Amino acid sequence: LSIRAGRLNIPFGEEYQRRGPIANPLISHSLSDLWGVDEGVEVYGRIGAARYVLAVQNGGVPRLRDSNSDKSVAARLAWDPASWLHLSGSAMRTGKLETVADNLSEIWYGNGFFRAIGPAASSTTFQADLLQIDGAVSWKKGHLGLALGQVQFDDSDTSADNSRRMRHGYLEMVQGITDRLYGAVRYSEIRAPGGYPLAGWGQLGKFFFRPVLTTELQRTSMGFGYRFGPSLVFKMEYSRESGRMTTGVKRDHENFFGSEIAIKF
Repeated sequence: LSIRAGRLNIPFGEEYQRRGPIANPLISHSLSDLWGVDEGVEVYGRIGAARYVLAVQNGGVPRLRDSNSDKSVAARLAWDPASWLHLSGSAMRTGKLETVADNLSEIWYGNGFFRAIGPAASSTTFQADLLQIDGAVSWKKGHLGLALGQVQFDDSDTSADNSRRMRHGYLEMVQGITDRLYGAVRYSEIRAPGGYPLAGWGQLGKFFFRPVLTTELQRTSMGFGYRFGPSLVFKMEYSRESGRMTTGVKRDHENFFGSEIAIKF
């Protein structure tokens, strides 16, 4: 059993643990891309083949200040029944966050954050509850990873029902071509019936800060990388993203092409 305190990674899911450019096989991440750093206390440890972590954190963006006494709680239980198989389950609640004082959640979602849908005048608080399962099968030169999750969101808007049940997931495959060259592909999506401020590759001002609500987003990412060594990698990637808004209008032409050199020191 170990305990630590301070600004800590929010222990939800598996993707945040390999989010850095050396560990991430692609340049981009999944659409959900659940990760964040928040102030709090965390306990973690191992029992046999199982590993556990539990964190109690502030939940909102302002550092060293919590505008609502309701805390964020996140937990993950991981199990490695065999050397080639990894499984985990995660659960989290952001706690109630103040629409004005906190503004945004600390955890990242859909290239944005959790935020109230209703106006501040009628929505004083908002919150999200999350569940996710992850699994990965590994072999000598590659792996296949899968994640499926759900978000239950609501705010206190007195003028409308803004509750949302959103589902997300991704499927990722990496295969070594030579000892240093590899290829990678990842498909991810978010489905938000009723609509939610989902930025994706789109403009933050249009789809998040002054939201045109989005009901679904899909992203397909393909690329390759060349590892010169454990501390140096070169990557190229093309990602195609599409979706639909509550108006029925399609979201398109939000694609990405890029290259990256990552050095670890």
